[in-house]
Amino acid sequence: MLRSTVFLAFVAIAAGSYSDSLARNKFAALAGAAYSGAPQHCLKNAFTNAELIQQVSLACDFFQGDTCSGFVAVSHGDKAIIVSFRGTTGFTQLVSEGGMTAFTKKIAFAAGGQVAEYFYNGYDIL
Repeated sequence: MLRSTVFLAFVAIAAGSYSDSLARNKFAALAGAAYSGAPQHCLKNAFTNAELIQQVSLACDFFQGDTCSGFVAVSHGDKAIIVSFRGTTGFTQLVSEGGMTAFTKKIAFAAGGQVAEYFYNGYDIL
């Protein structure tokens, strides 16, 4: 599963329509950066004067080695704050996500709606 960015959600809401250029030239790079241990290279390739502020990776479930990860960056040229979360990285994490999503309660999210407890906890710890 690829949950690319909160940035994507805000741009899509603000723009109100899909942009193939934005998806290919910006969001694909953010998805790659989210899975990288050093996202600065991906950011520099897609954004003007981009600066990685912080990347965080923390244990997010009971399987040893499973981590949730995300980063915050600034694209000065695009006048954008980027918040990106990495998606699933392995089979055990996929199984954990699936089980927790299907069989646990949903949690109210501050921005509206409800989210599976597994993803809420991952977001919260990061």
